[in-house]
Amino acid sequence: TDFNIYLGVGRQGFEEYLFDNAKLQKLETDDYASDNSNFSVERFQYVYQDDSKRIVFADNTNSYGIVSAAPLAISEYLNGSIKLVARSMTQEQTIVVAAASVNNNAVAELSLNTEWNEYQIPLSCFGGLAELQSIFFSSETASTIELNSIALSKEPSAANCYSE
Repeated sequence: TDFNIYLGVGRQGFEEYLFDNAKLQKLETDDYASDNSNFSVERFQYVYQDDSKRIVFADNTNSYGIVSAAPLAISEYLNGSIKLVARSMTQEQTIVVAAASVNNNAVAELSLNTEWNEYQIPLSCFGGLAELQSIFFSSETASTIELNSIALSKEPSAANCYSE
């Protein structure tokens, strides 16, 4: 069974944040456009009554994510994965996914293609987090992705992992 934490917007208890212009800030509206770069976030309808976000990364200094007010215990999902429904807008694109708790953080890499697909990242990529407090997305290069949902899944996955 999946536990949805994001469906176009953060689930109750999760808020959207972005990192731009060297500072972390809460996303207060559905849309955001940077004053200093091409970084932007825009809410749109993926299908009827199903919102998504279009995220335009200017470069590797921008990121977009969700943050929980309190750490979320994920011990029942440790053999599972983070499940995303997403796509790249222009070409196959590798994005960096960072997950963190109060005491631990790690990153994984995910390759998105241009079709809407479900992607899974093993939670083992994130160093056995017992709690989850944030998930952030970034790109090493200028790119545009669309993100529909994020869920914790008990289904295992064989996706590639890497750490910085």
